[in-house]
Amino acid sequence: MPFTKTHISLLCLSVTAWLGLQAQEMQTGFGFVTSIRGTVEAQTPDGAKPALKLHQSEKMDGMVIKTEANAEVFLVLSNGVALALTENTHIEIKAFKQIPFSPHSTSFEYEPTVSNLHIRIIEGRIGLSCVHISPLSNLKIEMHSGYLSVHSTTSVISVNSLGMNVSAYEGTLTFYYPNGTEREFIAQPQSVRISEQSAARGIVTEQGTVDGKEIKAQELANAVNFARKRVIYRSVPGVLEPQPLLLVSNNYLDQAPARPYSFKQ
Repeated sequence: MPFTKTHISLLCLSVTAWLGLQAQEMQTGFGFVTSIRGTVEAQTPDGAKPALKLHQSEKMDGMVIKTEANAEVFLVLSNGVALALTENTHIEIKAFKQIPFSPHSTSFEYEPTVSNLHIRIIEGRIGLSCVHISPLSNLKIEMHSGYLSVHSTTSVISVNSLGMNVSAYEGTLTFYYPNGTEREFIAQPQSVRISEQSAARGIVTEQGTVDGKEIKAQELANAVNFARKRVIYRSVPGVLEPQPLLLVSNNYLDQAPARPYSFKQ
């Protein structure tokens, strides 16, 4: 179908809007700790080692996070992405910037503001949950060989000496091979394993569906999806940084019965 004047006008408007957003100065993104257990180490780009604490918000841009055995941490980021690190997991948040919040930025349905989030998984397993990331945003999960571009998903992703595995419990992701030309679409309920050798060849090592026997992975997916709905960031008058709002009371969180976001290896 040939381009019409209307198509060209819409394209020009889209490009203009994108350029306008890029011209705005981005600020660092934040992460709110909804759950933490065991020894979790964090390090900022300047070498500081902040202690991640329950129900506190930290700047995440450039943060390196590492969990030891029998440890875990759940974070809700200020772009609406929930991230869970299980034990013996090591990641680097290489970049997390976003356009400053406006008074109307708060939403569960859509990303509150355009962002650039780049996470590198060095080793271990993470849970990831997000919905309706802006088409102007960039959400990238880097691994040893290739990377994932995330659209809207609840997934469990692992990286080890055998390669990487992605299980999509909701939504879709796209894996880009290191050759820069081949890619794989991964959609619910797919589970894909790709070794470093097969990644170099642009092919999947093994694929199937999420296995009902993988109870721990399913629990992690449910937990990170639940965590995403527990916190929302919003603009507060007179405060430059977005402020987190916990959507349930602390007394509720301190109840003795097991909660659906409690996850143990």
